[in-house]
Amino acid sequence: MSKAASRIAFVSSDTADAKTALESLSARYGQSSVEEAGIVVALGGDGFLLQTLRDTMGTGKKVYG
Repeated sequence: MSKAASRIAFVSSDTADAKTALESLSARYGQSSVEEAGIVVALGGDGFLLQTLRDTMGTGKKVYG
């Protein structure tokens, strides 16, 4: 696995729960920018996940929500 593929970017919607999860997961696993990461984790609702998928389309990044 390449170094970029193992980097994780956590992104969140503006909700309090999503921001709390972002802080917790970033502290535990580290945080990379979306540009540097091979994995993007979208924290929020279905609409936020769909927006994240659209934003990363064509990049080859794995997106989880």
